[in-house]
Amino acid sequence: MAKFYLPITYKVSGAVEIEADTIEDAVEYFHIHPDEIPLPYETEFVDGSMVLDDDMEHINLINTAEHTRRG
Repeated sequence: MAKFYLPITYKVSGAVEIEADTIEDAVEYFHIHPDEIPLPYETEFVDGSMVLDDDMEHINLINTAEHTRRG
């Protein structure tokens, strides 16, 4: 039986640490600088969040011989 790779997305939840004078300032900083905040080390999978990217062009791309050679 053949093996195929299917592209998926899913959610994880966790908490990030922000230094600020108030919790309101921390929330504001998060909204202004989300790309500067490191992802949390401890996370949990969000049940029911896994979704298949069923774009056949994408599926075919990741299943080419070049992409499936993962030692």
